[in-house]
Amino acid sequence: MAFDVAAPLDVEAMTTAVNEFIRRHDSFRSWFSIENDGSVLRHLVPTEDIEMVPACGVQLSEDWR
Repeated sequence: MAFDVAAPLDVEAMTTAVNEFIRRHDSFRSWFSIENDGSVLRHLVPTEDIEMVPACGVQLSEDWR
């Protein structure tokens, strides 16, 4: 996600807003696995485990991609 903001950005407020948005919508906190019988199982990451952090032009290591 990228934005052009014509005013100074309140990083703390934006971080809070993004985190709350992701926590509120479980489709952003879901992952799926295929079980041995071929069925698909949905897993939901608990809201307390969600924390997006701001990054500005940072190259992420392979572990974080």
